Amino acid sequence: MRKTREVAIFVYRGDRHLVAHRAGDGHWNVIAGQVEDGETFEQAAVRELDEEAALTAPLVDLGLVQDYEVDAEYLPLYATGEHMVRVASFAAAAPAGWEPTLNHEHDEYRWCSLEEALALLFWPGVKDGLRAVAARLAPVLQPSSMEVNGMRCAHCDTLITDESTVAKRDGKTFCCNNCATAYMRAQEAPDETLTTGGGRTPTNAPLTR
Repeated sequence: MRKTREVAIFVYRGDRHLVAHRAGDGHWNVIAGQVEDGETFEQAAVRELDEEAALTAPLVDLGLVQDYEVDAEYLPLYATGEHMVRVASFAAAAPAGWEPTLNHEHDEYRWCSLEEALALLFWPGVKDGLRAVAARLAPVLQPSSMEVNGMRCAHCDTLITDESTVAKRDGKTFCCNNCATAYMRAQEAPDETLTTGGGRTPTNAPLTR
């Protein structure tokens, strides 16, 4: 049986947001999962972040709790009489140069601007959570001299705000040595771009798989 509590974790780095492509239904989502029996929302968020992205990072409770009613077609997945699901949202800052290691639930990820992420994300409630994250980040993303010049990492496209970690390779600028190395390796063996699904109107399907 599916659980009636879920978590959504919004991973960000600078002004970029992590979105992941679900292998099962082709929808774009943030890191998310069910809260198991005996877990708190925060404990579930820590576990899901590690399982789905291999990231251990401090969580910020966004204070955003959303309830949705499960569509009739999905009700057989829940215990008799259960038809409402509660979702709690958290944010996590990814360190410079970090890239997610996806498990079987996702087959692609992207670092997106707010506008790009909102265009990709499937569920309206998740979009609301992302807007909340962006609003909370806005006051702390103070411009540095490099930010004023619009300097972005050539690999992850993060706005560079810490000049002390900058690396340069072949005339390109990176936010850190890890990104520089990853970029050079990708140039030697470029990955194929995966196609995405979508096109359906969002319904009250389970936020997680």
